[in-house]
Amino acid sequence: MTDLRNKIENKFVKYLIYIILGALWSLSNVGYVKYFGSGFAFFTLSFFIFFIQKENIKVGMKYSIVFGFSAYLVHFWWMSIPMTIVMGSSLFPTYISAIALFIGVIVTLFVSLFQAFYYTIVFLVSKYMSFNKKIYFYLSFALYGTVLDYFYPKIWADFLGYSQFNNHLLIQSVDLLGISLISMIILLFNATFAFLYDRFSMNKSLTLPLTLLCSLLLIVAGLNFYGSKRILHIETLSNKANSKSIALIQGNNSGLDKRDPDRSRNMIRDYNALTKTILNEKPDLVVWPESAIPMWFSDDIFDFSSIKHFNRVPLLLGTLYRQYTENSYKIFNSLILIDENNNKKDIYFKNKLLPFTEDVPFDFLDFIMPLIGLKEFTAGDGPRILSSGEINAAVNICYEAIIPDYIRKSIKIKDSKANVIINATNDSWFGKTIEPEMHLRISSIRSIENRRYLVRVTCTGYSVVVNALGHIEYRSGLYVPEAHVHKVPLLEIDTVYQNGGWLFVYIFGLILFALLLIIVLIKYRIRLNILKIQSEIKHKEKLIKSWLN
Repeated sequence: MTDLRNKIENKFVKYLIYIILGALWSLSNVGYVKYFGSGFAFFTLSFFIFFIQKENIKVGMKYSIVFGFSAYLVHFWWMSIPMTIVMGSSLFPTYISAIALFIGVIVTLFVSLFQAFYYTIVFLVSKYMSFNKKIYFYLSFALYGTVLDYFYPKIWADFLGYSQFNNHLLIQSVDLLGISLISMIILLFNATFAFLYDRFSMNKSLTLPLTLLCSLLLIVAGLNFYGSKRILHIETLSNKANSKSIALIQGNNSGLDKRDPDRSRNMIRDYNALTKTILNEKPDLVVWPESAIPMWFSDDIFDFSSIKHFNRVPLLLGTLYRQYTENSYKIFNSLILIDENNNKKDIYFKNKLLPFTEDVPFDFLDFIMPLIGLKEFTAGDGPRILSSGEINAAVNICYEAIIPDYIRKSIKIKDSKANVIINATNDSWFGKTIEPEMHLRISSIRSIENRRYLVRVTCTGYSVVVNALGHIEYRSGLYVPEAHVHKVPLLEIDTVYQNGGWLFVYIFGLILFALLLIIVLIKYRIRLNILKIQSEIKHKEKLIKSWLN
């Protein structure tokens, strides 16, 4: 009985350790770096790698899921907030609020569990590639972890490298090989520290792990040197570039406000009033955020004088759009470009839809959105550049800004080249959680990868202007109305990342996949040879027995 109790207690302690390690790792990532600093990401995962290496396949799978689930639950706890806010309003009865809270919690748990399998897959591959040699396990964890960090179908694309958004020298190197370069460096540091703990705990020579650590420090020093030179170069180009004034209008209207008929009627008036306060600064373009006006527009509407109450300045308007078919209609999250004379000039339909809000990523969960009174949006055709005068904007909406490939593709489309990135967002559904800060920081990396200014306009904050170095030049408050005009240099800088550096993670992944395939074939042939030898031995044993008989 005592032995059984000890086993249970030991298992409980192990579970607790992996839960704590998962939470610690989450606190080192993009959502909490503001509070704990970017340096923690270089070693806090090493404790998990050190412990999980000692586990066998069956036990390691279990604990890696526990670790990942804990990490993502701390990372994504805010995901339950939107449904709770929407259904918790006075517009719905109490029982609907309870259902919404339940669904919100279930979705958060599901997303956390789904993304937790990233760590399980990395563990399994590393264990398979290790040949029972610890150094191979640690290296495999870092290298395969880098590739899977990019290619694992995450519902929220929170790459590990995002934790370095405020490491201003190192983060400049994302214009070379993208965010995966930073992710790889972080994982290599953590794997090296785990190897160091391992050798130290076994009283073995520390020469190899210390050599690896010094090599990584030299690489980081080199990238920091590149970053310092790149900062000076980009600052020079920005100072010489032609600039245009862009107005950011943050109306401070939440999603719930837009569902209130009394308040929604005043939003057109409020946005126009805010805009008119800055017209004397002569902006070249005014931007209102995602779904700024809670109205539906369609192909047959060209005159927007009832919405835009000012002339001589174009407006980029975030709103909802319907396209009618013979028996039904499609709905889009859209950005409409309205010219100086208040006529519709161009339009962009959001392509990457937000999971569980605009679209359900898994067919078996299709029941969720109708249950809470929502209809799935239709995805647009893809990236577009909307032009107004000399401003050629790579436009995107909300969630799209966290997807590196999507923004990269929007910079150059056929013969057109964007000279600024404009993102329209509505983060009001998440309240005063870590999500607005997290979303902002992830989006800001796009300005470095593509060396363009990012103009990000939101309904309730944070609206920002991020320069081509990833530095925030203007930042609004949260849940306050604001109007701001900013001089934005129009840059057309080509980066290694744009012109092929993005292939790094694909080529690297292909090499690692080929290596894995070779190891699988080698192990398969070894197993066949062993089985053949065993079969021959058994056959000889049978012959000997028959001779003896």
